[in-house]
Amino acid sequence: MLVAAGARVAIADINAGAAQAVAHRLGDRAVALAADVTEEAPVQAAIEHTVARFGPVRGDDRTTAPG
Repeated sequence: MLVAAGARVAIADINAGAAQAVAHRLGDRAVALAADVTEEAPVQAAIEHTVARFGPVRGDDRTTAPG
């Protein structure tokens, strides 16, 4: 898992509660974001929030999972 390897992660989901539950399990190296990833504006806002919280993105692993 990315967090176990020291990464900081953003969990983006249209279901804010689901994103929060996952981020809570992962601890302070994760942030939950409500975002409809089929729309550009919410994704851009999620990226901006993540950068503000954790700093610049140094790599990415875009993973999706059925909810």
